[in-house]
Amino acid sequence: MNQLGLKAKKVSCGSLHALVLFENEEGKQTLWSIGNKSGSEFAHLGAPEDKVGDEEKPFREIQIFSDRVVADFQAHSSASIVVIEGPESPQEDLYNHVLPDGRKAKGLLHLYKKGDQWQYVTEEEYEAKKSELPDLCFAVRCPIADVPSKEWPDLSALASEVLGDQITSGEVVHEGFHESKTEGDVKGPLYYCRTLINHEEIEVSHSERTVKFEDIHGLNPLIYIRVAKAMKKGAKLPSIALEKFYAQDSRHGIDIEIVPDLTYEKNAALITATQEAWDENLEADSKFLPEYKKDLLAKIDDKIGKIFSDSSEKRAEPDLISMDKDVKVAEIEFSDKGLQNLSERAKKQRACLYWMLNKYFFKILPYSCRLLKDVPGSAYAAVQGTKASLLGSMKTKFIEQEIEKLPTGSRGTVKIKR
Repeated sequence: MNQLGLKAKKVSCGSLHALVLFENEEGKQTLWSIGNKSGSEFAHLGAPEDKVGDEEKPFREIQIFSDRVVADFQAHSSASIVVIEGPESPQEDLYNHVLPDGRKAKGLLHLYKKGDQWQYVTEEEYEAKKSELPDLCFAVRCPIADVPSKEWPDLSALASEVLGDQITSGEVVHEGFHESKTEGDVKGPLYYCRTLINHEEIEVSHSERTVKFEDIHGLNPLIYIRVAKAMKKGAKLPSIALEKFYAQDSRHGIDIEIVPDLTYEKNAALITATQEAWDENLEADSKFLPEYKKDLLAKIDDKIGKIFSDSSEKRAEPDLISMDKDVKVAEIEFSDKGLQNLSERAKKQRACLYWMLNKYFFKILPYSCRLLKDVPGSAYAAVQGTKASLLGSMKTKFIEQEIEKLPTGSRGTVKIKR
């Protein structure tokens, strides 16, 4: 590596690979992984498979980090952690309002138009200047660029529409409005926002006290209308379209495509299209008498048990068992003459239902494959063994989780109530 002009700055060694942070003569740092293939596992981690077969060169640069600044890293046995630096103080200025006079202010900013000029009251100035605020004004927490250029609702005209004439000597209680955070009555100035978020209209109401706290809508750049006087009965404040005040890029919002699994849904259209086959299934099922069940289950159970004995692959993956190729219902000799003379379709139909129900038990536990390998006898015995080990398996899993929480060399006690 010295021939490449690289100097190692930091090393982290895992059980199968190592990570090294190098620095070149210009001071640029790059992250490299060291290690070769080890059997079916790749000890290199961080490089594509086609670049790790060179035994003469067991190191390579992890190029995904070539244009990033690596802050820290740690190599482990089967994974690695790399921490990259982000922009310096990413939250700095994120919620800073820049006022026309060049001042910067954080927190809730009150603004209103007086004549042709916009007036601003910062959070620090609020207590001293709140008596100067008009009955209706705006309040925002997220900065808005170029406030005068935006199309704002006319609060002077709105005030004559929604505000009452009565003057109260005590604290105003806004009837019909409840604090979104506490569900209590809004007393004193009301902070109200109605807008569309993800195509759904939301209404947020706060008092002078709760508007300072974070709630479920705190991530959204809400624009509040502050109402200092009681409103007329039935009066409504307007909805504000946030996209007119805050820029959106192509990454805003979340697009989710939901594809339902209709595998087990009854589909009326499909039944209509296959009505003839559906009727044949119902007719075949009606001919299967209750007394046939015991003989059928015993023979199918014996067949599947032999398949498990002969094939470890199918024992580990029950879905590989085919009723046509493996069980071959038509070739089974049944003791019950009525069952023996029944149509192959009717017998196969019931056999498939039986196996479909029982094979779910083979997948139900995290230890099912290991358990079933050592269970002798029929499929029935394997199923019963799986069901019987449910509580034991969950207990084992719980104990293992508790053990993992203990520091190395320590002891602990696990109490389990069944």
